[in-house]
Amino acid sequence: MFMKIKTKKMSTCDENGFYYGIKDELFKSILFGNDIELSKWYLSKLLGSDNIAFNSGNTELPMRSKNDKGKRLDIVININDKLVCNIEVNSSYSEVKSTRNFLYLSTLYGDTIEKGLNYRARNGQVIQLNLTRGLPKNKYRNIVNKCMIQTSYGEKYLQDFVIYEYDIDGALKYWYTRNERGIKEYFYLIMLVLGPNELSELAKNRYIDKRDRENILKYRKKLMRMNYITNDKFFTPEQDALFMKNAFISEGIARGEKRGSYRTNCENIKRMLKEKFSIETIAKCLGLKVDEVNAIIKKKKLLK
Repeated sequence: MFMKIKTKKMSTCDENGFYYGIKDELFKSILFGNDIELSKWYLSKLLGSDNIAFNSGNTELPMRSKNDKGKRLDIVININDKLVCNIEVNSSYSEVKSTRNFLYLSTLYGDTIEKGLNYRARNGQVIQLNLTRGLPKNKYRNIVNKCMIQTSYGEKYLQDFVIYEYDIDGALKYWYTRNERGIKEYFYLIMLVLGPNELSELAKNRYIDKRDRENILKYRKKLMRMNYITNDKFFTPEQDALFMKNAFISEGIARGEKRGSYRTNCENIKRMLKEKFSIETIAKCLGLKVDEVNAIIKKKKLLK
């Protein structure tokens, strides 16, 4: 008799509307937002190196012709001045997405090439990291799959152009079968499709290093905050959609790192009041005190 392995449906949220970290906006704003140390930690897990120094690059791809639509990469990072890395998170797999991601990376690769005798990438190498659910097993047999352009004899055709496909579902099976070795090795992929309770359980795993457990809890805290849990209830889909639209703005406001934060607070408060958010909820969402929210409402006469 074979044991049936429990799996999560390929969704960005659970049945209660709680969004996992694999949701595009959450992944970018939590793991590659304002917390540089958390970003370095997660990138070190993806690349298998603790010596990470990076700065964010431009995610807007240039338009090549009048028929070319504007494109935006998920995350572009220059690492240790030797590597240009693009990270794409995909909640589902399709051939179209693979082709699209390849075209995006090709554009990025072309922009890094030094024209001349060698025609090599200025930064040494350009790689793309695709974190994907639903990878076909007949094409991708490992958790981390290295894809390169090569000859029929298996030799590299391009020396500085590599794509890595990460199989999130493959890693998740270790979680449901309680395979401790697999969990320790791939927890950084598993955590992207876990809810708060499961993340707490993951952070208690004695096989995972202490620093990693601490960062899992930090990630969990940010994920819960970004989902705006209040009184053990989730927001309505309409309220959640409003938040997702302003996720990056809210994060910046909460940390007080953006210019014109007062005016942005006023605009956000006005919109949230129209959506019937409570004063307490608005304060929590924007990282303000209730008194500060009330002061803005009174000064701007937002309540009639």
